[in-house]
Amino acid sequence: AVEKKASAAEGDEAPAADAKTIAESLVELESGGGAGAGQKVPAAVVRIALTLKILELLKGGTKVRPSLVKDVETLLNQGAAPAVHASRGAFAPFVDRLGKVATNGALTEAEKAILLGDRTLAHAYAVICTEASRQLLSLSTGVASLSCEAAGADM
Repeated sequence: AVEKKASAAEGDEAPAADAKTIAESLVELESGGGAGAGQKVPAAVVRIALTLKILELLKGGTKVRPSLVKDVETLLNQGAAPAVHASRGAFAPFVDRLGKVATNGALTEAEKAILLGDRTLAHAYAVICTEASRQLLSLSTGVASLSCEAAGADM
């Protein structure tokens, strides 16, 4: 199934996954079984994973048709994200559906292999963790400054 993200007029963006959810999903991803097994991945993470996949495909040399990249881009621009579960082959159901609706026909085996890359979700979680760490570092610097000021320390 494909989930539709609420438009900006309806509310804020989807909430980011919390640290516990990220950790649990990464454990399931590393030890998971077949496609469809494991915890459902938050839509925001799936969208980041698809964006990273598009960036990878745009570098070239992947034997993926430009029209296929455009199809995935269209999906993201519409605010949708496929339902994905944390497991190896997590994107298999999405790739199968994409092959049925792709602009220029069915997917080749090479395209399927590229789109099914096992590290895509792990990379998406890494992006989220990196951004969260950056924000935490920024906040800690502010807290340290305020603490020094409150304590009357010379800086």
